[in-house]
Amino acid sequence: MRNFVGTDSEYIESRVLSATPAGLIEILYEKALEHMASAQFHLRAGEVVERGQAISRVQAIINELNHSLDTKKGGEIAINLQRLYEYSSLKLTEAHRFGTEAGLIEVERILLNMLDGWREATRPAVSAHDYESVTGDHMMLQPEAAPALRSWTL
Repeated sequence: MRNFVGTDSEYIESRVLSATPAGLIEILYEKALEHMASAQFHLRAGEVVERGQAISRVQAIINELNHSLDTKKGGEIAINLQRLYEYSSLKLTEAHRFGTEAGLIEVERILLNMLDGWREATRPAVSAHDYESVTGDHMMLQPEAAPALRSWTL
């Protein structure tokens, strides 16, 4: 049996203990994606029990992410994330029940997009002063690339 999920528990423990709240969410997305890869492998290998275990782990992570939402503070964004988490969990259940890969691939894409969006949203903002200093000629940036240096934080 192939092991997709990292087994270096000391490393993971250290990473979790030193992570910011935003970093913990990123770790959850990363672990969910690792378990998604495992589920896809076990689906192709015909290993039903292992596939079910991997899918259950992804669903547990999605459930944790869902329960961490504050719909009062997060408003419409939090409500939409809840719906997306619920949809993803349903697609995982269907994929396991019917032994099909399409649902796994769809949820993997959703999780990848959410991880990318989370990383973008939590990346430190570049102040106007810092922006000026990193867009100088010495950086060899194309003018159209400069707006990508701007970001916002939660």
